[in-house]
This record gives sequence, structure tokens and C-alpha cells, in this order.
Amino acid sequence: MNKLDELRDEIDKLDTEILSLLEKRFAACKGVGEYKLENELPILNEEREQQVIEKILKKIKDPYYSDYIKQIFITIMDESKKLQKNL
Repeated sequence: MNKLDELRDEIDKLDTEILSLLEKRFAACKGVGEYKLENELPILNEEREQQVIEKILKKIKDPYYSDYIKQIFITIMDESKKLQKNL
């Protein structure tokens, strides 16, 4: 196996882990959405979203990835809101 194949294999393994974690995250978001529905709370909480982004950015070990990771989490939260709106 050459270096490129090894790297791609590692990416495939990581993608599987990421998928599992995303499914768990969306299940938790569904629970949040159900709670919001039951308690007549709005789906969008901009203050909470900003807190999540700030907390994530503080945990990044390599600042080179900051902008990329920030955008990924914004997308995850956008999709989470869509999920909650569809309940």
C-alpha cells in the first residue's frame, strides 16, 4: 500500500467515526427540538450558537484549522436547526 492509499484509508476510518458522532449529535438535537416544542421555545438561540462556536474555537490545537472547523460547526448547527424545525 502506498502513502496515498494509507492516508485515504485513515480518512475513511475517521469518516466512519465522525459519522457515528454526528448521528449521536443529531439524536441529541432532536431531543432538544422536542423539548423546545413541548415548552414553546424558539428553535433559534443565537447566544447559545455563539457560545458553542467560541467554546469549540478555544479547543482547537492547531489554529491553522480554525476557519475550517468554525465553518463546519456553523453548518452542523444550521442542519440541527433544520432537523428541529421539521419535528
